[in-house]
Amino acid sequence: MAEKFCAVCGAENKEHFTYCKHCGAFLPVVEKFPEEVPANPREKYRFGDISHDEYARFIGSGAEDILYDFERLEKGNRFVFSLPALFLGLVFGLYGLSAWFFYRNLKKAGLIMLCLGAFFTLADSLVNYSVTRELFEGIFGVFIGGNFNAPAVVQQIVNAFYRYSVSVSSVFSHVGFFASFFVSAVCLKIYKKVSAKRILAAKELCGTEGAPSLDFMFKKTGGTDIALAVLPFIAYFVFPIIFMAVAAI
Repeated sequence: MAEKFCAVCGAENKEHFTYCKHCGAFLPVVEKFPEEVPANPREKYRFGDISHDEYARFIGSGAEDILYDFERLEKGNRFVFSLPALFLGLVFGLYGLSAWFFYRNLKKAGLIMLCLGAFFTLADSLVNYSVTRELFEGIFGVFIGGNFNAPAVVQQIVNAFYRYSVSVSSVFSHVGFFASFFVSAVCLKIYKKVSAKRILAAKELCGTEGAPSLDFMFKKTGGTDIALAVLPFIAYFVFPIIFMAVAAI
């Protein structure tokens, strides 16, 4: 309970007292303990020579979540997964992981994942050669014959794709599934290392006379690239068709 102090004699009085119990003077409303100032928020983590703010400006979209994971890595957590990368990897395999890297402006890693995805897609088509050939014969057979019928075409295509999908059971088709767990556990470490290298390079460059601003360099070398991230999803649907055609020839 807050208490009042007499302005004349300094005696302590209960909050509901109107006059001082010691000298009888009128009591002004003075609290013993003024309202406490809210505690300052926790000082943001600093990553060596790079501040939290510099990392956030470089990363752009989703920076706070990623910096929280970066902080856990700095504190010794070995297994820090990127949930978006894991989700994309489980759904789209190596192509999904490629999309995550491209979105985070890690073009080299994204290209590696895209090439690996293309390789295993081609391998699937070659290993399942007989089924691939049957698929194309089923699709185009109705066009080669003289009796073109739209419902027959649709039915033939559906049947051919069904036979193809249930037969693709080689080890190649599962690589993306298992790789997604591994890559999603290390992609944050890769991103942190590459980001730190680019930030320090930008700060060093911006310290010279006539150099562009730090924000300009961060935008150029960091941030996100959603347009480039769409490329692996296009490849996810186009590459199987191209490679199935190659395998069937």
